[in-house]
Amino acid sequence: METVGADAVVPPRRSWREPLRVWRAGRRPRVWIGAGVRLGRGVALRAGRGARLVIGDGVAIGQHVLFTTNSHASGHPLRRAGALVAEPIRIGHGAWIAARAVLLPGVTVGDGAIVTAGAVVTRSIPAHTMAGGVPARPIKELPAEAEDLRRDDR
Repeated sequence: METVGADAVVPPRRSWREPLRVWRAGRRPRVWIGAGVRLGRGVALRAGRGARLVIGDGVAIGQHVLFTTNSHASGHPLRRAGALVAEPIRIGHGAWIAARAVLLPGVTVGDGAIVTAGAVVTRSIPAHTMAGGVPARPIKELPAEAEDLRRDDR
């Protein structure tokens, strides 16, 4: 794998049918996984062409989530998949990416944000915001402080 922080939980290969998949171009590390990250089964991390994929500390990632830093520009009518382009993806500390979400090139998911199951993230999501849908849109703001969470639980 690339760079993995302390206490990150990457399930062993034998615990499910599909291994964690990390694709990258070149010899330099392109994927950084922070401390205490939890990765679900079948997560695919695609990083290439100089674009980095950075996952902050304490992030939870559900099953079969796809991260891809690569896409294609629109090409000629006889070949619409034009030149390969790559943009970085950044996941902020404490975020939660739910099952089967797709994160496309150039997006940032802010600290403490939630991406709902099945969402397709085409634009950046602000910190402490829940977003979902196809394409993903903000659903609601989330408490930014631990005290706010305790008050809401009463």
